[in-house]
Amino acid sequence: MKAGTKKKTFSDTQRQHLLQHLLQVSLPNGKLTYGTVKRIASLFNCDTRTIRRIWSRKLPYVLLCDRNVWADGCAKLDSVDYNILMRTLQAEVSASLEMMELCNIMESLNVKDEDDCGLTLIAMEILQLLM
Repeated sequence: MKAGTKKKTFSDTQRQHLLQHLLQVSLPNGKLTYGTVKRIASLFNCDTRTIRRIWSRKLPYVLLCDRNVWADGCAKLDSVDYNILMRTLQAEVSASLEMMELCNIMESLNVKDEDDCGLTLIAMEILQLLM
């Protein structure tokens, strides 16, 4: 630090504001363009090293970890495979549509639950007749 200068300390809200400003002007790969640190340091009236220190403390986009840690984390999150869930839902909807189509065919044939004598018709016999 230079002689006669005092290190500027930011409050948590000021640091968050500064970090949000840095994130807005950063590139998609997480890097800052040339001159950005100097420009923001003059904007916030602090040293460029302060800006670099705050920028280096930001959370990384990717955390490297062991496979076991990843598997344990997924198990604890109770992860759901949405592809399997969507396939199951698709099969259920398809079965419901087929059943609805069969019901419509039975209604169009005027099939009743009971015949004139009061005997109940078995649905499987009707389905076998339709197939």
